[in-house]
Amino acid sequence: MTSPPRVHVGAGIVSLGILLGVAAAADYAVAATLYPAFLGAVVLLGAVQAARSWAFSHSRVAALAALVFLVALGLLRFAALSPRKPFVAFYLQLQAGMSEEAAIESLRSTFPLGGRYARPVVNRASDDLLWFQLDPGGLWGGAYNSEFIRAEFERGRLVRAAYLWD
Repeated sequence: MTSPPRVHVGAGIVSLGILLGVAAAADYAVAATLYPAFLGAVVLLGAVQAARSWAFSHSRVAALAALVFLVALGLLRFAALSPRKPFVAFYLQLQAGMSEEAAIESLRSTFPLGGRYARPVVNRASDDLLWFQLDPGGLWGGAYNSEFIRAEFERGRLVRAAYLWD
């Protein structure tokens, strides 16, 4: 005996909601939606679940749930749920060969003055080494929780950057 179509629609909606919640949690924790492989995996899992739900029910509600899921996931890609996401985005913008001035300008454009999140601190460790520090002083709930980007330059050009998680 098969389940009634509305059971498949309900299960599909719940599954898509859980998947979206997991994606939002991963985005908050590690800025996951900035990585195309993560987005592709979530879209693929959502598409499989939506197709399964629609195949068993042929319901417009199942198709609408899939559309809402895709729109919400697309919006999540552009939403910064924490300062970590724009900081990771800044890190991903750093390219070998870019000038020190271009790297600092990229930071300024990612974290504008008066923006939602405070601009990370830039520390010069030496002539060829910059440290970008997110959240100095523990702005996230009072706990010291800094993350760093270490940018090494040679003759004023970026040669390597490393993201150091807390």
